[in-house]
Amino acid sequence: EQIQELLSNSKEKGVGYKEFLSRLKSKVREPDYKRMGGLQLLEGDELEDAKSFIAQLKSRGWFVVPNGELESWLVDLGAGTSNQGWLLRVFSKLGTDPELDSYIKPPVPLDDVWEFVSNISDWFENGNCTKAI
Repeated sequence: EQIQELLSNSKEKGVGYKEFLSRLKSKVREPDYKRMGGLQLLEGDELEDAKSFIAQLKSRGWFVVPNGELESWLVDLGAGTSNQGWLLRVFSKLGTDPELDSYIKPPVPLDDVWEFVSNISDWFENGNCTKAI
């Protein structure tokens, strides 16, 4: 029914077939689960299985962003979530001089990106890098 309606509306508005196909594709596109929250979308056994898999990858030096994408981190800084220039905006908001009050320090306990980077550091400090693939 939705496709028929889209086709009828496209014919009425004189939309060409390329534009119609583009609109149709956007209607049937698979959801981008990475952008929608990653692990936060799972529950029960699926969540536990995903966490177990990520832990196995982590033990081998493969670090998965559990939220789905980097831009989901540090949202409190107000740097937005668009991947265009996100990293530069975040670094700018974090600051460069630890002596200034405006400098953002990791929270205690660690969370978000701070915990992620700490896990990577721990992996290297524990001598795992010599075991990497």
